[in-house]
Amino acid sequence: MKHNLRPTMTANLPAIDPVDVFQILELAQANGTMRFGSDWLRLRGGRVVKASARPDDVLARILGGQGELSFRAVPGAPSGEQNLSLTALLLEAARLCDEVAK
Repeated sequence: MKHNLRPTMTANLPAIDPVDVFQILELAQANGTMRFGSDWLRLRGGRVVKASARPDDVLARILGGQGELSFRAVPGAPSGEQNLSLTALLLEAARLCDEVAK
């Protein structure tokens, strides 16, 4: 079975607020991979199960970044060891961004 490798959803930052995108994915309990540059987050049921770096650091770079944010949905449940709430990670990422701004 061949999978579609094109993104399911793309957004240009900062024109689109990434927090809105993540809230939609969490509420939809989405399965797939979010990419921003070389950073990525793997979601299962709208929760982070794996990331290219510390998930809160990845989200902080997305929140403060510019460029294309893309999400590719996948069938089934992606593998990963973590089970982290996007809402909790977004709050921590916002705190990290505030610290950098000071």
